[in-house]
Amino acid sequence: MFGSLLIDAVQNKEIPVTTVDKAVYRILTQMDKFHLLDGTPPAKKTIDQLKDQNSVIAKQTAIDGAVLLVNENNTLPLQANNIASLAVIGQTAASLNYGGGGSSRVKPLNMKAPLTSIEERLADGIVNYQPGVDLDGIAIPASALSHDGQPGLRRDDDSVDSMLDFTTANLNPLAPNGKQTITWSGNLTAPTTGDYELKIQVKNGGASLKVGSGDNSGNPQIGIASSSSVSFADISLISTRDGLQWAGYKIHLEAGIPQPITITAIPGAGSDFATDLADPLKPTSFRLAWMTPELKQQRFDEAVNAAKNASNVVLFAYTEGNEGKDLIESINLPEDQDALIQAVVD
Repeated sequence: MFGSLLIDAVQNKEIPVTTVDKAVYRILTQMDKFHLLDGTPPAKKTIDQLKDQNSVIAKQTAIDGAVLLVNENNTLPLQANNIASLAVIGQTAASLNYGGGGSSRVKPLNMKAPLTSIEERLADGIVNYQPGVDLDGIAIPASALSHDGQPGLRRDDDSVDSMLDFTTANLNPLAPNGKQTITWSGNLTAPTTGDYELKIQVKNGGASLKVGSGDNSGNPQIGIASSSSVSFADISLISTRDGLQWAGYKIHLEAGIPQPITITAIPGAGSDFATDLADPLKPTSFRLAWMTPELKQQRFDEAVNAAKNASNVVLFAYTEGNEGKDLIESINLPEDQDALIQAVVD
């Protein structure tokens, strides 16, 4: 209540004037603390001056707000000198999931993945990291990509790329081009029959992928939005280990059956969940990737075996949420994490 409504409430003795006095006192006390009343406020600090102190506060707030549900046999806290071997399992151990989507998506100034912190505290050779549920996948190999019966995907300038894996780590990112769209077309052919997840991964740019006609009649289209034409809900909140955003689509593929695909990339175009502002003058990392059924099972088995052979296990589970998307369908963890947790426990 404020304005004329508050004045009327005080005059009608519905709210004691002492209540208003207390509220005003709290405001003025804080203003005086920072010399806002005498006209001599301190110089405004820069982000670089504040970020370390703020990170300490944020960390302590997270610790104070954590809830320990169960601690059988006083397992926690782990003591570094008592750990012979440690299996760290889960994608978000290595790829930090620091917040929900939409307006709550605020990038911390000081970020460090849990896996990095754990490795810093333990001797070399102690930690065995396994994603278990691998969200990154691998770049789709040249053997699975073709056009007009020839290897590779054709660009709109008629050049051919054997595979799409253009990253700064590979020293071959897409060069700045004034936000002009690059389009590749051709066929995707799976080596084995099974359920795949196709992924487009990008940093400092936008991208999209169509299989078939990319319509609403069973042919998928996924995209990392560079405009409102693709929903930001398609984008994962968890980046790849090398810092690329990604969107994925699960699809059943038959061995040896070519599927028409069209891929676009827009260097320098931003997206709704970009962790850094897009810069049209900087290069763009872009990758066309997939998770094959064989690799999915391999990652699962590697995590379970790591847990069996370790003296201690730390498992990171995750769920994603953003504005306009909640747990309507299920409260289970996504991407078979429940099965992974059960297998590790067993």
